[in-house]
Amino acid sequence: MNSGYSKKEKTQCIQAAYLVSSLQKREGSIDAQARIRRYRHASMVALARQIGPREASHRDLHLEEATQPWWQRFAEEEELIRALTFVFLIDVALIVLHNSPPRMLISELRMDVVCPEACFQAESAAECLGCLRVWAGTRFWKNRLSVVSVVRRICQSPMEDALVHEFSQLGTFNLFTVVQAIHSLMFHLHNSLVFESTLAPVQTGLENWRQIWIERVPEDEGMPDTAQNLWKQVGFLRRASEFWHLARIMADKIISTSCDDDDLEVNTKLSKYDQTDMEDVNGLIKEYRMLNLGVQ
Repeated sequence: MNSGYSKKEKTQCIQAAYLVSSLQKREGSIDAQARIRRYRHASMVALARQIGPREASHRDLHLEEATQPWWQRFAEEEELIRALTFVFLIDVALIVLHNSPPRMLISELRMDVVCPEACFQAESAAECLGCLRVWAGTRFWKNRLSVVSVVRRICQSPMEDALVHEFSQLGTFNLFTVVQAIHSLMFHLHNSLVFESTLAPVQTGLENWRQIWIERVPEDEGMPDTAQNLWKQVGFLRRASEFWHLARIMADKIISTSCDDDDLEVNTKLSKYDQTDMEDVNGLIKEYRMLNLGVQ
């Protein structure tokens, strides 16, 4: 895309590309789904890189006066942060569902973590500013922490209860992104020389994430389940814990195969890349259910 386009126009291009990709991924023909995985998603990632995740930040936004231009600036910056995050999330969806090699690295996730839904869904500049001032008391706003910084801390070492509580304020969207980042990390480990110690950051991250998830308060808790509130509800992101379970299963699989000295080549369920169907991931889920039911 020509560098003459404004940041807002580039954001809108990413949003449109994401919507088309998401729709074709769900409703398109087999050929259309393959084009999304192999070509169109690559173009979307290239555009995200051209914009630069570092540019997706509120670092220069001051919480002083709730004017209309201030509110518009916040909304545009937050839209860009979320758009780039969604590009990464669709990248991981292709990893998990189709075993497609990732096109984005976790180290590229230099955009800010998303702000709380209360800020993004505010219906006036004053309401938005009030919610942001609450968020401003956290380390995430004070230090303008990026997604990669949060992932690194969660995978670094076991967390004390106070830190678990603080990170639970990240909200459902950010926690969904973190568990997806762990999936991306595991893909790289799964396809390299893996020893049990190599997975230590993943195992630490999964345990910390579990505690944080339990501690969090859902954004739509107590919200009336009406048509008017539908757009404010958490939606699919509430399924983040299911992706955590899948990550734990896959980590156990990697450890069990890496401990087999008789196997020079790693033998795992996920052996084919860029699959059209979702046979492998479905197999893992069925195996997990059978084990839980005591079925051999």
